[in-house]
Amino acid sequence: MDRRRTYISFVMATKTSGASPDKRRKYGDAFKAEAQRLAGESRSTQAAAWQLGISPKLLYRWRSSWPR
Repeated sequence: MDRRRTYISFVMATKTSGASPDKRRKYGDAFKAEAQRLAGESRSTQAAAWQLGISPKLLYRWRSSWPR
């Protein structure tokens, strides 16, 4: 579990946020892949999204567009 938290902390540190509130945050492929893996291992996609600090709707959208 400690390794996962370290990786998530690293990936979350790499996400960028815009300088102004009207800009959207951008997430890299590494963050999206880790979010997908975490959601797949978790019983609840909502719980995984909450743990990552993102909207569950965003995670569901990534899951539907992610190549299988």
